[in-house]
Parts: sequence; structure tokens; C-alpha cells
Amino acid sequence: METKEIKALIQAVDASSLQQFVFKNEDLEIVMSKLETDALNAKGIDQAASSVDVLAAEKAGQAEATSAPDPAAEEATKEEESFSGQVVTSPIVGVVYLAPGPDRDPYVSLGQTIQAGETVCIVEAMKIMNEIPAECSGTISQILVKDGEVVEYGQPLFEIS
Repeated sequence: METKEIKALIQAVDASSLQQFVFKNEDLEIVMSKLETDALNAKGIDQAASSVDVLAAEKAGQAEATSAPDPAAEEATKEEESFSGQVVTSPIVGVVYLAPGPDRDPYVSLGQTIQAGETVCIVEAMKIMNEIPAECSGTISQILVKDGEVVEYGQPLFEIS
């Protein structure tokens, strides 16, 4: 990942409603959080963006990674485009839980009518449970993940029609 891409990622997360963001590949791990208890806040994000240049300079001696398109990401994009309703996607990488506990009923079920802002599932990332709200009102027409499944950033979770 190049310096420009990292800076753009920092700015995108800062401008979004995400509270936390985790990116990990073979050579790089990026963790960003907007939680007040964390070191990264609005001022810290600017400092992090400027320190990206320092990190890039340190890595300049290492071999450059090729920027090949990710087939899984392309497939997820194609799948999302084929939905007829609104798609709820995962805002972070983590483990999805469809119910608040192992012996509890799921947050939503197929055919259930929901309201905008209603919790549809939880995505656990770094031992933090992140409630995922519906972005619109409607009926759950598809549940696209299984309980306990690892999900990626941007992966479709539900379709609401």
C-alpha cells in the first residue's frame, strides 16, 4: 500500500461514521479508532497522516508490493450490484453474530419488517462488539451471512427491500 493510499484511507475513515477500522494483509496492519479512550482523535489523525511519510521512507528499502486487483473484492462488488434492495454491509473486519447471545433469538429474521437504525447484527472486532444498524426501513429479504462467520470490510450482510 502506498503512502497516498494510506493517507486517503485515514481521511476516509475520519470522514465516515465508523468508530473503528482494521486493515490487515501480509505486510501491513492498520488500526484506526475514533473512540475517546484511544490515542487517535481528530488531532491524532492529522499526526498519524503526517507520520505516514516517515513510515513510507523507512519501508522504501523493502521490495514494493504489486497492486493487483483483489478478486474477492471484485466479486463482492459484483454481488452487491445484483441486489434489488438496500444492502447492509459490514463497516469493519470481524466476526458477525446474528443474535445478542448463544441462547437468544436473532436480531432479525427473514421477512421481518425493521426500522432504520434498528440493530440487525453485531460484528466483533478486537474483542469489541459493534452493533450494526439498518440504514433504512423495510423488510429483510436476504440474510447473506451465517452466525459466527468472519466478514470483511464492505461485505454484504443483509438485503432490505
